[in-house]
Amino acid sequence: MIIGGSPTLEDGEAEGDTTGDGDGDSGDGDGDPATGDGDGDPGDGDGDAGPFVYSEYDPDGVVMIDALFVLTEAAVDEIAGQGQTPEQFLDWRIDDLNAALARSLVDSSTVRSLGYHVLSEDDYMRTGAWPGPTDFNINAALGWLSTYRAAYGADKILMIASTAESQSPAAWGGGAVSSYWVEFLPINHEFGHCMGGGHCNEGDPDSYNFGFPLAGYDEDGWPYPSGLSGGTMMCGNNVNFFSNPEVTLSLAEIEAYVDEGIMQAQDYAAALGPGGSLQLGHPIYANMAQTWRDNELPAARSVPTAKYPGDPGTYYAKDDCAGFYADEGYTNLVLELCSGETDQDLADQSISSVMLGRDVHVNLYTDTDFGAGSTCGGILERLAFSSPSLSAICEHHGLENIDGGVAAVAVYPPSDRPTHQMFEGQFEFHSSGESPFCSSVDGETLTVLRDGVAWTGTAAIFEQTLALPYSIEFDYLSKHVGDDPPADGISVFFAKDAGAYAGQVPPRETLGFIADGTGYAIELNIWTNQVSLRDGDYITIGQTVNTSTYTDGVWVPVRVDVALDGVTLWFDNQQILAEAVVIDDSHARVGIGAGSGAYTSEFSVRNFALVPG
Repeated sequence: MIIGGSPTLEDGEAEGDTTGDGDGDSGDGDGDPATGDGDGDPGDGDGDAGPFVYSEYDPDGVVMIDALFVLTEAAVDEIAGQGQTPEQFLDWRIDDLNAALARSLVDSSTVRSLGYHVLSEDDYMRTGAWPGPTDFNINAALGWLSTYRAAYGADKILMIASTAESQSPAAWGGGAVSSYWVEFLPINHEFGHCMGGGHCNEGDPDSYNFGFPLAGYDEDGWPYPSGLSGGTMMCGNNVNFFSNPEVTLSLAEIEAYVDEGIMQAQDYAAALGPGGSLQLGHPIYANMAQTWRDNELPAARSVPTAKYPGDPGTYYAKDDCAGFYADEGYTNLVLELCSGETDQDLADQSISSVMLGRDVHVNLYTDTDFGAGSTCGGILERLAFSSPSLSAICEHHGLENIDGGVAAVAVYPPSDRPTHQMFEGQFEFHSSGESPFCSSVDGETLTVLRDGVAWTGTAAIFEQTLALPYSIEFDYLSKHVGDDPPADGISVFFAKDAGAYAGQVPPRETLGFIADGTGYAIELNIWTNQVSLRDGDYITIGQTVNTSTYTDGVWVPVRVDVALDGVTLWFDNQQILAEAVVIDDSHARVGIGAGSGAYTSEFSVRNFALVPG
């Protein structure tokens, strides 16, 4: 956290937890904006022969942490009042962050700007939350962004409201989100918090994720009270470095950095002595550069990248249109659609790559009826950036390959929320971060929560309702890749008021179930290895059963029998739980939620059905 006001204020506050839209990236690329081949014809892109691979690494093997600016409309107006476009106002700030990393000898990762996204009144009405102080916005941002986060592939979110909306005692950063207002943008500091950084060390010998005060630390890890003032980005925030004990500056280097505005002016020669030098870290107490390296790959993997690695900005020749190509690498144009247009007659076409104009997004559907033809709805892939290979992006996103399988498309401006959300499958999706998604072309597999998505709650609410008694039947899979343990679990809920999800994101702590006093849930928690029946306030009914429901990548059948006088759970053809309870059937919605903390797992279901009893 940084206190509002001068960006060179001393640090020492408690750390916080935790698109008119933009075109995503203002990069101008080389050659012709449609094809990259410079001949100006949008239909014959020579492209790249491939092979194409989406990755969290750039072509040089450097980890990419993808960052998206999220602005309120009032913030855009305030920036325009300063005579700038959002691109002019924002883009240099990520360049400055990367320059600070390079000076701090962090060369294993870089932060890539994805451009900006503008929030609308629809986002606030959907979540029941409007912009407020920065500490409020940091918690609301992911709900406002919703499924756009996955479309952009945004690992980190920089939330910026107008000064009038959100001027506060402090800016905040932590987890996936940092929060600011237009007149106060200490981005390097707050992004450092999002990468695991603290402020100044205060005697902790077991952690080095702190900044370095220029006066140094004593032998017990406390900042010296006198000497040079200020410090690196996380401790003082007026020396544009991240602490690193491997960085030592001579007086001549310091003088040059002062001239560039990278370090504050003061009498360094008097403090350091003739020929003196200044070390900008401590091997035990302050090595934020190493903390960044420790966390860079998990950060880059938090949301699968959606912009092709190394792409400086590939755009279709017409800003408000998109080109659909029969071959990878934007070769053999078969269809052009412009903003507001859809096509549901592509089953006989073969779409392998898609190039977007600067002012449009694209939805790709494997179902001709936008998802209405199957239980889950088939695959919906939302594109905020051009994709040279649908096969490659599907592989990276954990989807079945839709190359040659696109049956319907929609082209729309990024501000068109209804079209962005358009999906006619039988589930309604909600999330505090990345949403559930249909992951198979046949439309029967639903991934409720993807592995590797930490600190997230999701819910998928089934469209069909039945009067009691009924059974909820599906096949279930949980799996995790990595050395850390799988966690947390799913909730199978019923007799629920789905209206609760209109104004609140699903809480991860209760596995996506909103405890509003309505409905019931069967909890299958793979972290605690417990199964229980919960009431509308998520309080346990009856006994908790201690058993593992982690399937380790194997599909197992699950059935929940719901009657007016009790609930029974069958897991892998074994009765696990049976509770006698009078069910309040005043509400009728059924669904599945999931939650994760620091540890994660994939939770998927298929062949979901509501069967009369």
